[in-house]
Amino acid sequence: MSDLMAGAAPKAFCVFEYQYRDASNYKVHGEILLQGAFCPDVEQRIVERCTFTNGFVAEQLGIPVLYEDLYALTDGPTEDDLTTHEFMRLRSAEKKDLEALKVWGSVDELAARFDAVKSWDHTLSPHA
Repeated sequence: MSDLMAGAAPKAFCVFEYQYRDASNYKVHGEILLQGAFCPDVEQRIVERCTFTNGFVAEQLGIPVLYEDLYALTDGPTEDDLTTHEFMRLRSAEKKDLEALKVWGSVDELAARFDAVKSWDHTLSPHA
């Protein structure tokens, strides 16, 4: 059993779900575990900071990039690679999440990183 499960209820954690999709529509799904309860207001703040396609530059936020998982299928970067990841949703963590995922940080920290973005710096991505 995870150390998290020993002393914390799932309500004290939430999961940030996101994906990377290239121009050919190949996708890789990702999740990060956050300390703090799910809050619809935080989810709305995140959506408001994303591009019109719910896009964000993972490198700018310090969120793990997912495009490298596609490199195994394509032998590295291709002309279809994009600079943004896509926000899917924020949700309450379940027991399986606490057992499978490591804590990335807090939901407040992630929201603050999104709030700090004035414009997305696509040059931070190797696909710029």
